[in-house]
Amino acid sequence: MRQFGITERRLFYLIAAFLVCLALAAPAAFAKEVQFDEHRRHYRIWNVDPKEDSQSSQRLFAGVEYTIRAEMETLDGRTVVVIHRDEKTAGGDRVEYKFYVDPENLQTLRLERNIISRHDKQVLYFDHYYANHYYKYKPNTFHQGLFPYIGQAMDLKPGAETVVYILLTPALAPTGLIFTVEDEETVTSPAGTFECFRIKVSYKTDELSGALGKMPKFFINFLMPNIFFWVEKKEPHTVIKLQGRIDGFDQPEKVHELIKVE
Repeated sequence: MRQFGITERRLFYLIAAFLVCLALAAPAAFAKEVQFDEHRRHYRIWNVDPKEDSQSSQRLFAGVEYTIRAEMETLDGRTVVVIHRDEKTAGGDRVEYKFYVDPENLQTLRLERNIISRHDKQVLYFDHYYANHYYKYKPNTFHQGLFPYIGQAMDLKPGAETVVYILLTPALAPTGLIFTVEDEETVTSPAGTFECFRIKVSYKTDELSGALGKMPKFFINFLMPNIFFWVEKKEPHTVIKLQGRIDGFDQPEKVHELIKVE
């Protein structure tokens, strides 16, 4: 076959090269299926400086402690992992999350959010199908509520960098972050002693939107706070501790810490 000067052999090589380029450009897949267990993990959130305990958070109904656990269920005829995250606020209100997650890549397919007041009355119920939006999201996009499991989405080799996009709300574009494996450390918390990888968090400055996207990169790096977290070396690579000015550079430095495993 000859058409426009292309032989069958040349056409074969062109198609093969195109497929190779697609494979190289595609996002790295998980090396193995995401691992979940049936343990219930309890975390607490506290300020490094106790004097700042009275300062309000930028986030309404901000939690001071939460539990998280996973179980298998069915959604729209397919097997999914359902992750329950139950938060308690300083005022005694509760925020209950139910994430329906793809077991192969940690992507949130559906999210139910239920806010219950200290008087045991429902304040707000929220139900959103994220599966309808992943066509516009980049690979490695995860909801912030799943952060305790984020270690499974990372390359944990020494010095490795992983780009992750964090979803805050459906109305906002995901925030690009770079997770860098800096060192191995032993971390002790109320839940015990764990051998961990220390991860540094930095912003993907070339993809920031709004006013931040117009600022010089060196100024953004200076302005943004240092945030670190520690991931257990043992599977399922759970986050043991998270520390930094998580709510913003002008907010108190906080610690998320694993306090109990059941």
